[in-house]
Amino acid sequence: MGLDSPGLQLLLLVRAANSDQDPASHKDRVLEEFVARLRPDIRCYVKLDNPATSEQVVAKAQMVEQLLAEATADRLIRPSLPTHAIESSHCPGANPVVEF
Repeated sequence: MGLDSPGLQLLLLVRAANSDQDPASHKDRVLEEFVARLRPDIRCYVKLDNPATSEQVVAKAQMVEQLLAEATADRLIRPSLPTHAIESSHCPGANPVVEF
């Protein structure tokens, strides 16, 4: 985490608010809070991966965000292709559109 990263800022806030807890629980709390504040469509897919570190959470969130952006761009470029929404039973409310 860079010195000005939101993750570091969140860690500092968690440490200040929970100074009576050990540092390991601070990191767990930061992960929980970070994941809880992701966009709902991204959060669900990140949680499915069950990441253990903040680096894994950020990498998964960025990958999902990029894939969703690419799918959206593809639909904008080729709107005439049929699309079918598929709801994941693991991610209620998150409807990725899959083209086939």
